[in-house]
Amino acid sequence: MLRSPQPSQHHPARASRHGDTASSSSSSADDVLDAIHRKFAHISLDRSGLGGDSADAVDVHAIAHLLPYHRHAVTAAIDSGVRDYAYNAVVQIRRYLSLDRVASAVDNVLALDRTDSLVALLGGAPLDDALLHYELCWVLTNICAGTSAQTAAVAGVPGALHALVHHVAKNPALDVRVQAAWCLGNVAGDGPALRNAVVAAGVVPAIVEFYGAYLAPPPPPSQPPPVRRGSGEGEDEEEEWELPASLVPVARITAWLMANLCRGTRAPAEWINLAPLFPILVEMLAHRDLDTVVDACWGLSRILHGVGVFAAEEALSLSLASDDEGISTAAPAVFSAPSSTSSIGSPITPALCHRLMQLLRLERFPDLSPDDATRLRTPVLRALTNIASGDDPHSAMLVAAGAVPALYELARVGLGLANRLPPAVALPDDPAAHVSEAAALWVTAFAPRAVPPAFAREALLALSNLAAAADPADTVRRVLGDAAVPALWRVVLEMAVAGSGGGGGGDLRAAREAAWGLANVTATHAPDTAALLLARCGRSDPEVEERGDLASLLIRGLALGLGPAALSKGLGDRDDAGFASEVRDKCADALHNLVLSVGAGAVLGLAHRATLQAVAAWIPRRERRVHGRIAAVNEMAAAEAEAERQRGGGVVDAALMRAVEGMVLD
Repeated sequence: MLRSPQPSQHHPARASRHGDTASSSSSSADDVLDAIHRKFAHISLDRSGLGGDSADAVDVHAIAHLLPYHRHAVTAAIDSGVRDYAYNAVVQIRRYLSLDRVASAVDNVLALDRTDSLVALLGGAPLDDALLHYELCWVLTNICAGTSAQTAAVAGVPGALHALVHHVAKNPALDVRVQAAWCLGNVAGDGPALRNAVVAAGVVPAIVEFYGAYLAPPPPPSQPPPVRRGSGEGEDEEEEWELPASLVPVARITAWLMANLCRGTRAPAEWINLAPLFPILVEMLAHRDLDTVVDACWGLSRILHGVGVFAAEEALSLSLASDDEGISTAAPAVFSAPSSTSSIGSPITPALCHRLMQLLRLERFPDLSPDDATRLRTPVLRALTNIASGDDPHSAMLVAAGAVPALYELARVGLGLANRLPPAVALPDDPAAHVSEAAALWVTAFAPRAVPPAFAREALLALSNLAAAADPADTVRRVLGDAAVPALWRVVLEMAVAGSGGGGGGDLRAAREAAWGLANVTATHAPDTAALLLARCGRSDPEVEERGDLASLLIRGLALGLGPAALSKGLGDRDDAGFASEVRDKCADALHNLVLSVGAGAVLGLAHRATLQAVAAWIPRRERRVHGRIAAVNEMAAAEAEAERQRGGGVVDAALMRAVEGMVLD
């Protein structure tokens, strides 16, 4: 099953990849940040962009009492039909909404019942009336920064969204275009219904036109102006051009608007409408402003989630042209299909993967505080995980960009395993290892900074999805060889089953990802892959796991949360019980896959089989799939033993079997 990090999204495109890292009661990082970055009000008393008034000249006390005391004067001015009267009324409303001391300011403005008049002014005034348009967009921005009902009061006025989109695309004044984009960002951030309404109003081509006019890098000399950059091979080259400081706030608003437009999971047809934003977001990764890059990463991660989820949808993949395809900044609503020289329709390129890895390593932002580092790495890691949940070529690009040692280090540091597992560069001599000097960069990148446990879990998710690649000779072998990933999976699972009776002594969410990794890496039933896993997954911590081999650990994983001691101790909340059930399911898959790959005799001994039978009695009947896997393993083991007996190569000691049948694991 294809897995991506969006909560509660399961997609059966591939039987080996998996989806949610968080249950409904434990929101993902995306959900947590939604409440912070969804809407912004423009709170300033002076108009800095177009000139005019100054905060020093404003009577704050009088402005604070504008409404409801002067309601009739304000409405009369708006209704007068005289431009200057209406303009002055709008300025006073804007100042009133910019005060943070009036709790009911938005409601008081809406009580004027003149929202439709404000929208009519926005759409009817001459396009060159920049001052009036700017004030109107500012007023509407602050109303839409409020509650859903307040936002709907603006967005529901016929023509409001189209008027705002028109100003983004066509207004000759930059400040008006930016303020209109700000207002649309607040509307789009309110929720799926209004976000879709903003898209339907034509905001995407408006953004493309606006970006091309103000924010796109200039074309190289002596070359035609239409081309976007990207080598498509290896790391992309550093851009010499840097955005002027005066346009940095403009880029921030634009990136934030696009990130809001990309929120949520859509059907392929809806993602096609957002396809023109992809190369813009990719281009913004090269900016030097942290806020711009963070929002661009969020927008990319959400589009990449759509690419991974709907990878089989040809229309979506064809609409997302890759970064090295040469797309005009004045792109149409849907990009043309890529040329035959690139991977068909893939928006994911080696250059993009390398750029994301650079951001994860904080190369462009080496002096960030720990909080800012987490703020940047959260969407970057989400984007990498979504790429890993896609097609095999995408997984191969990530591996080639150095994702395995990076994800390994994130998990190792984030779960507090630095003293139990070697760093990515300290691997044993192994022909499967592809460790390069670049791996050392990851050790120094994460060592001095706190890595949240959520990062570790998401890194394990990405590793398990990389392990689901269909080509065991390349991507999967590098997952096993580029870092001590098998030992990482083993230690994480050991910690979870080390408690009394398998009750859980570690992070059950992390254990779930480790169990998925073991199940995925063996899913191809390739003997060489299974043998390499067994060789690299030997006993890693004798103090935690004394029984030694991987089969014993998987069988103990089958008993996670079960057995007399575990059931008396309990697992805590319902989420933990669900995670334990998933660990049992994936341990059963991994054990079954290993037996299919190299035979029961190479995996299971007599004691293993007896323990497996004892554990099977503890597993709830509703977990039929686990019971089926155990039965299949036992049947294969019995068939091998019988074949061996008939060949005279050994005799099954039935007495020994009976002696250990009732053994417990505590």
